[in-house]
Amino acid sequence: MNILTICQFYYPENFSITPLMRELVAMGHQVTVITGRPNAGFGQILPEYRQTKFEIIDGVKVHRLPIVARKQSKISLIINYFSFYFLGRHFVRHHHGDYDVVFAMSLSPVISLVPAVKYAKKHKLPLILYCVDIWPESVVFTNQIGRDTLGFKLLKHWSKQIYQSADRLLVGSPSYRQYMNEEHGISGDKIFTLVQPAITETSSGPAIDFKEGHHIVYIGNLGQVQLIEELLEAFLMFGETDLHLHLIGQGSRYLHIKAFVNEHHLENRIHLYGTLASEVAATYGPNADALLLPLKQDGYVGKTIPNKLMMYLQYARPIIGALKGDGRDILNQAGGGILVDPTKDGLIEGIQAVLSMSEQEKSALGARNLAYFKEHHTLTKVVKELVHHLNDIKN
Repeated sequence: MNILTICQFYYPENFSITPLMRELVAMGHQVTVITGRPNAGFGQILPEYRQTKFEIIDGVKVHRLPIVARKQSKISLIINYFSFYFLGRHFVRHHHGDYDVVFAMSLSPVISLVPAVKYAKKHKLPLILYCVDIWPESVVFTNQIGRDTLGFKLLKHWSKQIYQSADRLLVGSPSYRQYMNEEHGISGDKIFTLVQPAITETSSGPAIDFKEGHHIVYIGNLGQVQLIEELLEAFLMFGETDLHLHLIGQGSRYLHIKAFVNEHHLENRIHLYGTLASEVAATYGPNADALLLPLKQDGYVGKTIPNKLMMYLQYARPIIGALKGDGRDILNQAGGGILVDPTKDGLIEGIQAVLSMSEQEKSALGARNLAYFKEHHTLTKVVKELVHHLNDIKN
């Protein structure tokens, strides 16, 4: 198959779109990606990419659009979103290729899907939209907009038009099927669940040796919905102990965390790493006492399967699951989770449970997680399922 893929994000940004496309090429398909210049998680366009228009990565042909970098402010984020929207629309007007199908992945925002919709319609090609973020629900969940506002109503109308343009809609969490059906009127026979693969299944080297103490690791976005306030307050309850918290990632609460650490003189116990390449971040998981999976409980977005869960499962360690919904269901099925409420008290309970476990007990939980990952969620399994959907609508 010859596949045109459109996604605002791509390597070296840490998103699952990259391994999906790389594996499609490894299976013998041709893949062309239209994306932006990398900036998500970096606060700038990476210097080595500021002039890049085209490159080939692991056999994937990648066209780079000169989008505006996303930074910390809300206005910066809006400009970033619309720069890809307009530049993508302009690019696809003049782009040609002998494609069999158009595939677009929406990590956020929904308008990043529009160039794919336009190209598929113009060239009469089948279109698959893969949504691991749902709009406008996501902007309500992160308190960016009120549900009763005119802006929400306009976004909902726009989102509905975009989603309904797909020949097939893939969603990253089972609960999203109900949302798409009830909120956007999309027929159930057009919606299928495809859980994201891990961003990487490899590491850059041997696992980090943490030496003394107990070590809880979190990898991912440090934003409003990850219960950052509750986590920091919970950590304080453990006083002068040998408990260490390792936070790998960036996000809207990163500077707040730095200030908190300085205020409470926790520089030796709360460790901030910023954004790391996924293969480097993977070295922090295998020797952790536990991996942390917090998610705010609210609406459909609060029921999602965080992509970090797929990475966590393969590290063969216990996972403190302070969440509800589909992510909690997976941990229940895997059998290696410590399931608590998504609250400060729940996080305290989860950490206390880890501190009271023997290494044998932690290893047993981790082994269940790894076995579940290998049976259900490896990259090869996910991409074979994706190929089935691509072939199905192509024919």
